[in-house]
Amino acid sequence: MPFLYSPTAKRFITYDDAESMRVKAAYVNQQSLGGMMFWEASEDVTTPGVSLMDAVYEGMRLP
Repeated sequence: MPFLYSPTAKRFITYDDAESMRVKAAYVNQQSLGGMMFWEASEDVTTPGVSLMDAVYEGMRLP
């Protein structure tokens, strides 16, 4: 999972990117779970291959 850390501000931030969403979708499929969710998508981009929504959609599609 990607993260940012500022030693001067002593702040640790984790977030999702397209790759982490693909990994999570793969886990959901491997475990035969009913679906997945995430908290907030207002800053998602529309660039193919980078978009979180695209990563979830592609990862959760049935073969």
